[in-house]
Amino acid sequence: MSLAAPGPHVFLLVLTLGVKFTEEEKNAVKWIRKNFGEDAAKYTIILFTHADALKGIPLEEYISKSNELKQLIQSCCGRYHSFSNESRNNREQVTELLKKIENMVHFNGRKHYTKAMYEAAQGKIKNEQKVRDTGKIALAAAAAAAAISGTGVVAMGGRGTAAATTAAIVAVGAAIMAAVSFQ
Repeated sequence: MSLAAPGPHVFLLVLTLGVKFTEEEKNAVKWIRKNFGEDAAKYTIILFTHADALKGIPLEEYISKSNELKQLIQSCCGRYHSFSNESRNNREQVTELLKKIENMVHFNGRKHYTKAMYEAAQGKIKNEQKVRDTGKIALAAAAAAAAISGTGVVAMGGRGTAAATTAAIVAVGAAIMAAVSFQ
């Protein structure tokens, strides 16, 4: 984020028209939201390139035939634009995109995506990872405790002795405490 200080005003999601809509493209906004937070979608515009590949079919008609494209556009607050690659010298398509970006910035209260938003999103990712890691460690510890007790079941009235079950439970507790303290 330091290279874009104070922060980007727009995330441009560039997609090529006239080719198969890939899983990676379908999940792009999810990836942006996951890595930059839910607010990032408010700063995202889809830019379709190769509009000329539609061979005269209006972009809106092309979009209307794909529920996935409609959902993708909706997830970006309905914001999209297209460029015709055959009209590279047509500066009007760039001017129109800049106007859409300006309208989006105005809609967002004249605020850009901030470093604080990014850090909050990254903190959420780290916390979710800690929860997953702690859960995996606890599960592994429970499996180890079941193996130690020889019952396959911990504290569930299995065949092991009370001492073995108690030792297994202590091992699980210690493993969980160690996992939490290392996080």
